[in-house]
Amino acid sequence: MTAARLLRLVGTLAVLAASLAAATTARAAERDEGVGRAGRFAFVIEPRYGYVILGSNDEPSGWGIAARLYYGITEAVGLQVQGSYTGHGLDKTDNRDAGTLAIIAINAGASFAIDAIPLSPMLEAGIGLLQRRFGDSVSNDVGIRIGLSMRYWLSDWIALGFSVSYHGFLTDPTNVPVYVELGPQIALRWPR
Repeated sequence: MTAARLLRLVGTLAVLAASLAAATTARAAERDEGVGRAGRFAFVIEPRYGYVILGSNDEPSGWGIAARLYYGITEAVGLQVQGSYTGHGLDKTDNRDAGTLAIIAINAGASFAIDAIPLSPMLEAGIGLLQRRFGDSVSNDVGIRIGLSMRYWLSDWIALGFSVSYHGFLTDPTNVPVYVELGPQIALRWPR
């Protein structure tokens, strides 16, 4: 999968989320189902599937975990910090030994709720550290994160959802390696 195909996939998911939000807004407004984000925290935990494009048909994938802490400034805007880790098995090539490529991303940013209803699609953006570790080699770069989350609030304090995030370099966001992670999530919000 090339970076262009990956970006098209993320764009398609964003359009689907916006369509779902539009379809559910009228129904939620009729039932007055606001979920109340302003002035509240949420802790989100996510098992992650990560996919790295290293170039020349080298595209390892692997599993990991992410966690984020969110604070709602208004019903639509929030601040968040996130950390994630995924491990990717690499085969031996002429240029490297076999091993595990670890991707660590730590960033801070903002999220924008498309609508504050029980089905909450959110666009997210952040900046921070994008670290790659392989053997004794460690590479630290300033990275950007662009994400899309969809959460369904089962009650005022717990939600289940799904998210997809694109990570790239701040100076050249489409340069390889590019990194995409996705997975289910559970969110807990307080105070209740």
